[in-house]
Amino acid sequence: MVNDNEFRVTFSHCLEEVDIPNIAVSLRRCDFEKIRKAHDSIHEFILIPKSLMTFDKDFQAKSAFLIYHSEIFDQAHRSLLEALTGYYNAAYTLLRNTLELILKGAFW
Repeated sequence: MVNDNEFRVTFSHCLEEVDIPNIAVSLRRCDFEKIRKAHDSIHEFILIPKSLMTFDKDFQAKSAFLIYHSEIFDQAHRSLLEALTGYYNAAYTLLRNTLELILKGAFW
């Protein structure tokens, strides 16, 4: 079992490495409305399976998209956070992988 002090030291070190204060700098420096819309769009992506199940009788033909759905959401969300913290190469790579997964799911 980890003692409280050791945990706090480790946790604060991890927060420093993630560089969370950069998010506040990015939000102030960039167009906040664009960032908010991007974040909201990523979260609305989660609602796609509901529309597939409700409105489409040919669910089986489109269910292949669901294989990638949760991974797409996680990678898109992480890409936005990486960009806000200033890790642009990581954000670009994750965003590219996200778009590849969307295309794989759509065409599979």
